[in-house]
Amino acid sequence: MVDFGIVVGKLMSPNNAERKQAEVAYNNQKASQPMMVLRGLGKLVNGHADVKVRAMASVLARRIVQPTNKIDIDQNTMQFMQQAMLKAFTQEPVASARRKICNAIAPLAARAPFPQLLPVVFGKLGHSDANHRESALFLLSKICEYAVDIVVPHVAKLHAAVKVGLSNGQPMNVRIASLDACCSWMLSTKDANQSDKSKFMLFIPAMLAVVSDALNKGNEVEAQESLTKLIDLLRVDPDTCRSSMMQVAGGMMQVAAAKSLEPATRKLALETLVQMCEST
Repeated sequence: MVDFGIVVGKLMSPNNAERKQAEVAYNNQKASQPMMVLRGLGKLVNGHADVKVRAMASVLARRIVQPTNKIDIDQNTMQFMQQAMLKAFTQEPVASARRKICNAIAPLAARAPFPQLLPVVFGKLGHSDANHRESALFLLSKICEYAVDIVVPHVAKLHAAVKVGLSNGQPMNVRIASLDACCSWMLSTKDANQSDKSKFMLFIPAMLAVVSDALNKGNEVEAQESLTKLIDLLRVDPDTCRSSMMQVAGGMMQVAAAKSLEPATRKLALETLVQMCEST
Protein backbone atom coordinates (compact mmCIF):
# COMPACT_ATOMS: atom_id res chain seq x y z
CA MET A 1 0.00 0.00 0.00
CA VAL A 2 1.44 3.36 -1.05
CA ASP A 3 1.78 5.94 1.72
CA PHE A 4 0.59 9.02 -0.18
CA GLY A 5 1.67 11.32 2.61
CA ILE A 6 5.29 10.26 2.20
CA VAL A 7 5.14 10.34 -1.61
CA VAL A 8 3.56 13.79 -1.75
CA GLY A 9 6.01 15.08 0.85
CA LYS A 10 8.93 13.84 -1.24
CA LEU A 11 7.48 15.51 -4.34
CA MET A 12 8.39 18.78 -2.62
CA SER A 13 11.85 17.62 -1.54
CA PRO A 14 14.78 19.94 -2.32
CA ASN A 15 16.81 16.78 -3.00
CA ASN A 16 16.59 16.22 -6.76
CA ALA A 17 17.14 12.47 -6.63
CA GLU A 18 14.53 11.98 -3.93
CA ARG A 19 12.03 14.21 -5.73
CA LYS A 20 12.51 12.44 -9.08
CA GLN A 21 12.08 9.06 -7.44
CA ALA A 22 8.82 10.26 -5.87
CA GLU A 23 7.63 11.64 -9.23
CA VAL A 24 8.19 8.26 -10.89
CA ALA A 25 6.33 6.45 -8.09
CA TYR A 26 3.45 8.91 -8.17
CA ASN A 27 3.08 8.93 -11.97
CA ASN A 28 3.20 5.12 -12.16
CA GLN A 29 0.52 4.82 -9.50
CA LYS A 30 -1.62 7.49 -11.17
CA ALA A 31 -1.37 5.72 -14.52
CA SER A 32 -2.27 2.29 -13.12
CA GLN A 33 -4.77 3.21 -10.40
CA PRO A 34 -5.99 6.78 -10.91
CA MET A 35 -9.11 6.42 -8.73
CA MET A 36 -7.10 5.12 -5.81
CA VAL A 37 -4.65 8.00 -6.20
CA LEU A 38 -7.48 10.54 -6.33
CA ARG A 39 -9.05 9.12 -3.16
CA GLY A 40 -5.67 9.11 -1.46
CA LEU A 41 -5.19 12.77 -2.30
CA GLY A 42 -8.66 13.57 -1.00
CA LYS A 43 -7.81 11.94 2.33
CA LEU A 44 -4.55 13.89 2.56
CA VAL A 45 -6.28 17.21 1.94
CA ASN A 46 -8.49 16.52 4.95
CA GLY A 47 -6.32 14.63 7.36
CA HIS A 48 -2.60 15.33 7.01
CA ALA A 49 -0.92 17.30 9.77
CA ASP A 50 1.46 19.16 7.44
CA VAL A 51 -0.23 22.07 5.68
CA LYS A 52 2.30 21.87 2.83
CA VAL A 53 1.23 18.30 2.13
CA ARG A 54 -2.45 19.26 2.28
CA ALA A 55 -1.84 22.10 -0.17
CA MET A 56 0.23 19.95 -2.54
CA ALA A 57 -2.43 17.22 -2.47
CA SER A 58 -5.00 19.81 -3.54
CA VAL A 59 -2.79 20.89 -6.44
CA LEU A 60 -2.32 17.29 -7.59
CA ALA A 61 -6.06 16.57 -7.27
CA ARG A 62 -6.88 19.66 -9.34
CA ARG A 63 -4.62 18.47 -12.14
CA ILE A 64 -6.43 15.13 -12.26
CA VAL A 65 -9.99 16.48 -12.16
CA GLN A 66 -9.52 19.26 -14.73
CA PRO A 67 -12.25 18.87 -17.40
CA THR A 68 -9.54 19.02 -20.07
CA ASN A 69 -8.08 15.85 -18.55
CA LYS A 70 -10.08 13.14 -20.29
CA ILE A 71 -9.77 10.67 -17.44
CA ASP A 72 -13.11 9.08 -16.49
CA ILE A 73 -13.89 9.46 -12.80
CA ASP A 74 -16.36 6.86 -11.54
CA GLN A 75 -19.43 8.01 -9.64
CA ASN A 76 -18.30 6.73 -6.22
CA THR A 77 -14.92 8.43 -6.51
CA MET A 78 -16.52 11.65 -7.74
CA GLN A 79 -18.89 11.73 -4.77
CA PHE A 80 -16.02 10.95 -2.40
CA MET A 81 -13.93 13.79 -3.81
CA GLN A 82 -16.80 16.26 -3.71
CA GLN A 83 -17.45 15.48 -0.07
CA ALA A 84 -13.75 15.42 0.83
CA MET A 85 -12.89 18.71 -0.85
CA LEU A 86 -15.98 20.49 0.44
CA LYS A 87 -15.21 19.31 3.98
CA ALA A 88 -11.64 20.55 3.58
CA PHE A 89 -12.92 23.90 2.33
CA THR A 90 -14.99 24.37 5.48
CA GLN A 91 -12.30 23.17 7.89
CA GLU A 92 -8.90 24.22 6.46
CA PRO A 93 -7.51 26.90 8.81
CA VAL A 94 -4.74 28.19 6.51
CA ALA A 95 -5.92 30.66 3.86
CA SER A 96 -3.26 29.81 1.25
CA ALA A 97 -4.08 26.09 1.47
CA ARG A 98 -7.79 26.86 1.35
CA ARG A 99 -7.27 28.74 -1.91
CA LYS A 100 -5.69 25.64 -3.45
CA ILE A 101 -8.67 23.62 -2.28
CA CYS A 102 -10.95 26.11 -4.06
CA ASN A 103 -8.95 25.63 -7.25
CA ALA A 104 -9.64 21.88 -7.04
CA ILE A 105 -13.34 22.22 -6.18
CA ALA A 106 -14.32 24.36 -9.19
CA PRO A 107 -13.38 21.79 -11.86
CA LEU A 108 -15.24 19.13 -9.86
CA ALA A 109 -18.35 21.28 -10.29
CA ALA A 110 -17.81 21.24 -14.05
CA ARG A 111 -17.58 17.45 -14.17
CA ALA A 112 -20.70 16.31 -12.33
CA PRO A 113 -23.74 17.59 -10.42
CA PHE A 114 -22.62 19.09 -7.12
CA PRO A 115 -25.85 20.20 -5.37
CA GLN A 116 -24.32 20.65 -1.92
CA LEU A 117 -21.63 23.06 -3.15
CA LEU A 118 -23.32 26.46 -3.44
CA PRO A 119 -25.28 26.27 -0.16
CA VAL A 120 -21.98 25.72 1.66
CA VAL A 121 -20.19 28.50 -0.25
CA PHE A 122 -22.94 31.07 0.26
CA GLY A 123 -23.14 30.05 3.91
CA LYS A 124 -19.42 30.73 4.28
CA LEU A 125 -20.00 34.35 3.25
CA GLY A 126 -21.41 34.98 6.71
CA HIS A 127 -18.27 33.79 8.48
CA SER A 128 -16.89 36.09 11.16
CA ASP A 129 -13.35 35.69 9.78
CA ALA A 130 -12.72 37.91 6.73
CA ASN A 131 -10.24 35.39 5.34
CA HIS A 132 -13.00 32.78 5.13
CA ARG A 133 -15.32 35.26 3.41
CA GLU A 134 -12.52 35.99 0.93
CA SER A 135 -12.15 32.26 0.26
CA ALA A 136 -15.88 31.90 -0.41
CA LEU A 137 -15.81 34.77 -2.90
CA PHE A 138 -12.68 33.36 -4.54
CA LEU A 139 -14.42 30.00 -4.92
CA LEU A 140 -17.50 31.69 -6.42
CA SER A 141 -15.20 33.38 -8.92
CA LYS A 142 -13.68 30.03 -9.88
CA ILE A 143 -17.08 28.33 -10.12
CA CYS A 144 -18.18 31.08 -12.52
CA GLU A 145 -15.16 30.32 -14.69
CA TYR A 146 -15.75 26.55 -14.76
CA ALA A 147 -19.47 26.00 -14.26
CA VAL A 148 -21.36 29.29 -14.41
CA ASP A 149 -24.62 27.51 -15.29
CA ILE A 150 -24.97 26.27 -11.71
CA VAL A 151 -24.63 29.85 -10.43
CA VAL A 152 -27.27 31.34 -12.74
CA PRO A 153 -30.26 30.24 -10.60
CA HIS A 154 -28.57 31.91 -7.62
CA VAL A 155 -27.73 35.20 -9.32
CA ALA A 156 -29.64 37.22 -6.71
CA LYS A 157 -27.51 35.75 -3.93
CA LEU A 158 -24.34 36.41 -5.91
CA HIS A 159 -25.40 40.01 -6.52
CA ALA A 160 -26.07 40.52 -2.80
CA ALA A 161 -22.71 38.95 -1.88
CA VAL A 162 -20.80 41.18 -4.32
CA LYS A 163 -22.64 44.27 -3.14
CA VAL A 164 -21.71 43.63 0.49
CA GLY A 165 -18.17 42.54 -0.36
CA LEU A 166 -17.36 45.68 -2.38
CA SER A 167 -18.46 48.06 0.37
CA ASN A 168 -15.96 50.29 2.16
CA GLY A 169 -16.57 48.59 5.49
CA GLN A 170 -15.06 45.31 4.29
CA PRO A 171 -11.34 44.44 4.53
CA MET A 172 -9.37 44.98 1.34
CA ASN A 173 -8.90 41.25 0.66
CA VAL A 174 -12.69 40.75 0.74
CA ARG A 175 -13.29 43.76 -1.53
CA ILE A 176 -10.77 42.52 -4.10
CA ALA A 177 -12.25 39.01 -3.99
CA SER A 178 -15.70 40.55 -4.57
CA LEU A 179 -14.37 42.47 -7.58
CA ASP A 180 -12.92 39.25 -8.98
CA ALA A 181 -16.19 37.38 -8.44
CA CYS A 182 -18.12 40.15 -10.19
CA CYS A 183 -15.75 40.19 -13.15
CA SER A 184 -15.76 36.38 -13.43
CA TRP A 185 -19.55 36.36 -13.48
CA MET A 186 -19.74 39.06 -16.14
CA LEU A 187 -17.01 37.46 -18.26
CA SER A 188 -18.75 34.09 -18.10
CA THR A 189 -22.25 35.40 -18.81
CA LYS A 190 -21.75 38.02 -21.51
CA ASP A 191 -24.94 36.72 -23.12
CA ALA A 192 -26.99 36.95 -19.91
CA ASN A 193 -30.33 38.72 -19.94
CA GLN A 194 -30.03 42.50 -19.89
CA SER A 195 -31.69 42.87 -16.49
CA ASP A 196 -29.09 40.71 -14.70
CA LYS A 197 -26.28 42.28 -16.68
CA SER A 198 -27.37 45.83 -15.83
CA LYS A 199 -27.46 45.06 -12.13
CA PHE A 200 -23.82 44.01 -12.13
CA MET A 201 -22.75 46.90 -14.37
CA LEU A 202 -23.84 49.23 -11.57
CA PHE A 203 -20.92 47.89 -9.53
CA ILE A 204 -18.31 49.44 -11.85
CA PRO A 205 -17.84 52.62 -9.72
CA ALA A 206 -17.46 50.50 -6.58
CA MET A 207 -14.91 48.32 -8.38
CA LEU A 208 -12.95 51.42 -9.38
CA ALA A 209 -13.01 52.52 -5.75
CA VAL A 210 -11.48 49.18 -4.75
CA VAL A 211 -8.63 49.65 -7.23
CA SER A 212 -8.06 53.22 -6.03
CA ASP A 213 -8.07 52.24 -2.35
CA ALA A 214 -5.74 49.30 -3.02
CA LEU A 215 -3.26 51.65 -4.69
CA ASN A 216 -3.54 54.20 -1.89
CA LYS A 217 -2.75 51.49 0.64
CA GLY A 218 0.25 50.24 -1.32
CA ASN A 219 -1.38 47.01 -2.53
CA GLU A 220 -0.18 47.40 -6.11
CA VAL A 221 -0.05 43.69 -6.91
CA GLU A 222 -3.72 43.30 -6.02
CA ALA A 223 -4.58 46.48 -7.93
CA GLN A 224 -2.76 45.17 -11.01
CA GLU A 225 -4.71 41.92 -10.89
CA SER A 226 -7.97 43.84 -10.62
CA LEU A 227 -7.06 46.13 -13.51
CA THR A 228 -6.24 43.09 -15.63
CA LYS A 229 -9.71 41.70 -14.88
CA LEU A 230 -11.32 44.99 -15.91
CA ILE A 231 -9.34 45.04 -19.17
CA ASP A 232 -10.51 41.49 -19.93
CA LEU A 233 -14.07 42.53 -19.19
CA LEU A 234 -13.86 45.51 -21.55
CA ARG A 235 -12.34 43.36 -24.25
CA VAL A 236 -15.03 40.68 -24.04
CA ASP A 237 -18.00 42.96 -23.37
CA PRO A 238 -17.38 46.61 -24.39
CA ASP A 239 -20.79 47.70 -23.07
CA THR A 240 -19.77 46.87 -19.51
CA CYS A 241 -18.48 50.34 -18.64
CA ARG A 242 -20.66 52.34 -21.02
CA SER A 243 -22.74 53.91 -18.25
CA SER A 244 -19.62 54.69 -16.16
CA MET A 245 -17.36 55.73 -19.02
CA MET A 246 -16.31 59.09 -17.57
CA GLN A 247 -15.57 57.66 -14.13
CA VAL A 248 -13.52 54.82 -15.55
CA ALA A 249 -11.58 57.09 -17.91
CA GLY A 250 -10.91 59.66 -15.19
CA GLY A 251 -9.72 57.03 -12.75
CA MET A 252 -7.42 55.37 -15.26
CA MET A 253 -5.91 58.71 -16.29
CA GLN A 254 -5.09 59.45 -12.65
CA VAL A 255 -3.41 56.06 -12.26
CA ALA A 256 -1.49 56.42 -15.52
CA ALA A 257 -0.21 59.88 -14.48
CA ALA A 258 0.85 58.85 -10.95
CA LYS A 259 4.65 58.71 -11.08
CA SER A 260 4.79 57.18 -7.61
CA LEU A 261 3.25 53.95 -8.93
CA GLU A 262 5.05 51.04 -10.56
CA PRO A 263 5.40 51.26 -14.35
CA ALA A 264 3.44 48.01 -14.71
CA THR A 265 0.48 49.51 -12.87
CA ARG A 266 0.51 52.69 -14.94
CA LYS A 267 0.78 50.61 -18.12
CA LEU A 268 -2.31 48.60 -17.14
CA ALA A 269 -4.23 51.85 -16.64
CA LEU A 270 -3.19 52.98 -20.13
CA GLU A 271 -4.23 49.62 -21.56
CA THR A 272 -7.63 50.07 -19.95
CA LEU A 273 -7.97 53.49 -21.62
CA VAL A 274 -6.89 52.08 -24.98
CA GLN A 275 -9.39 49.23 -24.66
CA MET A 276 -12.14 51.73 -23.86
CA CYS A 277 -11.25 53.85 -26.92
CA GLU A 278 -11.25 50.79 -29.18
CA SER A 279 -14.60 49.73 -27.82
CA THR A 280 -16.40 53.00 -28.49
